[in-house]
Amino acid sequence: MGNIRSKRQISLSSEFHILARSIDGMRIMTEKWRDNHFSHEELPRLADALHSTLILVRERLSLLDCVVRDTLDAKYAYHKENQAFAEEPGDDGDVVLRSWSARKAAEKLRGEAERAAHHAQVVEERRKRRQQDGG
Repeated sequence: MGNIRSKRQISLSSEFHILARSIDGMRIMTEKWRDNHFSHEELPRLADALHSTLILVRERLSLLDCVVRDTLDAKYAYHKENQAFAEEPGDDGDVVLRSWSARKAAEKLRGEAERAAHHAQVVEERRKRRQQDGG
């Protein structure tokens, strides 16, 4: 079991709570904006802060989507605030996303290399056809 703890594990529930708190903060700021609790000078900064937070939340959701679909290693979405401590997934109903093993990471990289080689081959064949066709 020591090996499990050394791997980075994400609590999907913790991640969702972090995102929900970010959205709550934006909601509070927009309510204060609506109620004119900000000075005229603060409004551009407030708009920038809201816009930036929305971008960060959107990008975080995209990152998590890739981890859930297993196209990105969970270690890239890990941070101490979303760390999972469950020994076994489902202990408390949470979904635990684990970082890839070295073997899985190597398999994913081999697959990417094969796709890149195939793409390069297709591009080269198209280039040769164009040259043969006089274009």
